[in-house]
Amino acid sequence: MKLYIKNNITVGESKYIPNAFFFNKIWLNLVTSTFHYKIKYIFFEDVNIKFIIPFCETRFFFKKYLISLPFSFNNNLDYKIESLIISNIAKLKLIVKKNVDLIIKSKFLNYDKNCHLKTKYNFYTCELINNFEKKFSKNIYRSLNNKKISFEIVKKIENPGFNQFFNNYVLNAKKMGTFFYTKKFIKNIYNQIDGKFFMINSYLENNYLGGQIILLDEKNSEAIYFISSKSELGKKLSIDKILLYKSMTICFKKKIKFFNLGKVNLFNQGLNNFKSQFGAKKIKLNYFSLNKKNYSILDQRSLVKNIVHFSIKYLPLKLYIFINNRIFRFFGMY
Repeated sequence: MKLYIKNNITVGESKYIPNAFFFNKIWLNLVTSTFHYKIKYIFFEDVNIKFIIPFCETRFFFKKYLISLPFSFNNNLDYKIESLIISNIAKLKLIVKKNVDLIIKSKFLNYDKNCHLKTKYNFYTCELINNFEKKFSKNIYRSLNNKKISFEIVKKIENPGFNQFFNNYVLNAKKMGTFFYTKKFIKNIYNQIDGKFFMINSYLENNYLGGQIILLDEKNSEAIYFISSKSELGKKLSIDKILLYKSMTICFKKKIKFFNLGKVNLFNQGLNNFKSQFGAKKIKLNYFSLNKKNYSILDQRSLVKNIVHFSIKYLPLKLYIFINNRIFRFFGMY
């Protein structure tokens, strides 16, 4: 098999990029225009098969990375493609510089720690069939009966609901000790991928409870939970459960077949349990790292992660936002 890297591809060559939402041209443009990444394309070419994987080039602490793709959690590569990547590790090392790690975010269910190693995750997916809510656990089902809660689809950035979503999203991220997608990025979602997502907010007597951004992959008939926001009142009312059900209902009416609940760190037992209660199927994610690196900052047992969490919680809000906006682009490998 021939392997080589190109900086650009033709329209004709683009058909060899695997079919996945995060490989879509509009998503690639969104990520590169927001965070100023350069795109590299690795060609895998043989007599019987040809495919092209796009990568974003970035640096972090003087180290260089080729990431496919930053700020996505699953490129959902075909099993055959994953196998070909693993079987051509030696050739990949010849075309990728020694000081560069190459990261591919996909399932790699044929996991072999000697071939690739990165912190492992699960993701959960629900089939949206008639009466899909009957698969929910009793705990989830009990939370869906609050008829006083109202909902709004936020269609424009100028809508006050946009700032309600973003401001609570930032505050919640700070309390959790994590970083957040920048306001510019979320605005660019509105400006660049219109029709491929929706933002839904929830209210109780005009009090903001929470919201979600759901990506819509019409080609694969899949909705993808992306990010959420919630107020303190929303947390008390278990608004995550209510919003997920509402989002699933909207997607079902759009005739979307699957709802992807997103990835969860393998060691986060609480969140794994929460997502499994929606009657969802659990699937493993085993990210590929050419240099066999385990980026353990997302591992709950990581000392670095604990230090980062502690620092974020006690930073002044304005300083936290300032730092986040300047360094967030470097976190694409996570």
